[in-house]
Amino acid sequence: MALFIDRFFQVGRKNTISLKNDTQISRTGPWVSIPAETEFDRFFLGDFTAVEYTLFVDLDTTNKEIIKVLVIASLDKASLTVYGRSNLGVDLVNISATVNDSYVSVKATPTDEAYIKSKLVYNAFYFQNQNLLLPT
Repeated sequence: MALFIDRFFQVGRKNTISLKNDTQISRTGPWVSIPAETEFDRFFLGDFTAVEYTLFVDLDTTNKEIIKVLVIASLDKASLTVYGRSNLGVDLVNISATVNDSYVSVKATPTDEAYIKSKLVYNAFYFQNQNLLLPT
């Protein structure tokens, strides 16, 4: 079956991509298992310096959550902000970011041993460096 991309997208304002009316985007796996502290993403500082994540964590029928996260980094510092979180009563994971001279590692850790079978799916919107990263 041929898929014609112009059935779903059009040129938007300010040179953006616009979804045509009634077009939606859905996301399913691949998922990452979170049995302990687990790196789910890594980006190299020469490529990107910031990212916006939407994380979906699914343990079972009654334990799910969605998290919005911002990460920004330089060569020696990473900053992470959780700016949105919704769940069915309990936080399933904690999110952290660390940096070395080469890359940023973003990790999820179960908040309790009862949540070690959680599965995480994420979308990422990366931002490229606009200036060369130089040691301070």
